[in-house]
Amino acid sequence: MDKHCLQACTQGSAELSLKVAPTQTAKGLVHRYVTYVLQNGRAGTASTKTRAEVRGGGAKPFQQKKTGNARAGSRRTPLKPGGGVIFGPKPRDWSIKMNKKERRLALSTALQSASDCITIIEDVGEKLATPKTKELMGAMQRWGVSPTEKALLILDRPNTQVELAGRNVAKLHINTADTLEVFRILNADRILIERSALGYIHDFYGMASEPAAEEPVAEESAATEAAPTPEAAVTAEAAADAPAEAGAEGAESPVEAQS
Repeated sequence: MDKHCLQACTQGSAELSLKVAPTQTAKGLVHRYVTYVLQNGRAGTASTKTRAEVRGGGAKPFQQKKTGNARAGSRRTPLKPGGGVIFGPKPRDWSIKMNKKERRLALSTALQSASDCITIIEDVGEKLATPKTKELMGAMQRWGVSPTEKALLILDRPNTQVELAGRNVAKLHINTADTLEVFRILNADRILIERSALGYIHDFYGMASEPAAEEPVAEESAATEAAPTPEAAVTAEAAADAPAEAGAEGAESPVEAQS
């Protein structure tokens, strides 16, 4: 990934090394996370009335026989206009669950897969003095972003100047490094990341984000030293039996002398 300043001058390159899912499960993991985000965003407030809830329809519209019509017991039958709805939606909870570690791994996998369209830029908030859309659009074109492309700008922290300058750009979305959205990452044609935001992403989603478990080497060595070996145990038993045998022989000698 190339680094660019606000005036489109190239300042070097950067490496994006994030923790990603295995190749066999990466696509399914990201798909489950997108489904999780979209489904949990549903309000679940859609509601329709059944024939029991709709107003009216208490009296029988006409007699059962002698009219030539099909028999009817209510004007609010689902077969007539203004009637109830058969198997219509009711308020419900659409939310599903997904483990936090899975969500984090899916997001880092999606971001790593988009590394070819990522450009590292200097901190825009420090260089953008006034919230002008024209100035921000000019900088984006110098960074190689076409007006027809969908762009995602990732800031280190919320910046009012940048948000005001970019809110009138139809195909530009602005996020901070701690509020990334997997759907916007996958939907973007170009991703612009501030240099300071890249450091946060590496710390949070990088390979070294999870500390390795420390092995109790010292405790194991101490336990090994404290545990007696089989040879030492046999030697200790022999040393314990030797004084007992010597005491038995000493006790028998006075008896023999008396006899």
